[in-house]
Amino acid sequence: MFKKFLLTISTFILLTSVSNAEMMLFVGEECPHCQELEAYLELNPHDEITIYEIYHNTNNKALYLQKSQELSYKKGAVPLLIDGSTYREGTKQIIDYIEGSIDTNPATSISDEDSTLLNSLLTDTTNKTNSKTVGIIIVFIGLGLFGAIIALSKRKN
Repeated sequence: MFKKFLLTISTFILLTSVSNAEMMLFVGEECPHCQELEAYLELNPHDEITIYEIYHNTNNKALYLQKSQELSYKKGAVPLLIDGSTYREGTKQIIDYIEGSIDTNPATSISDEDSTLLNSLLTDTTNKTNSKTVGIIIVFIGLGLFGAIIALSKRKN
């Protein structure tokens, strides 16, 4: 029973951490398309994107090969953006994907007053979500302790 409880908690923690995955951008230092994309990202930075240079960094190249294999990507080209279980290749496709999936400049689409209100609402929602998560974890811990007590009482009888 206790092993099942630990397995449930471990699975819950793993699923929660996977939801905050990063976008991985693989580039080559001498690649002109990669240079164009990196110039774009310098002007439009995104914290969600981590850049991995693969021509001169063997660890990054190994990661690129591993991720390519996981996604059945066989072209072996850069630039390549991996977002979870999807990928985009080529400068234009990657920029289009980034602009479609990430709000690149929220200040130009809403007023500063609305932005402040939106940020306060999002912060409030995040706090509620964190409270729910903590509540769920407490329930799992309580159920685990309850199960452990029952298991121990059965052993004594």
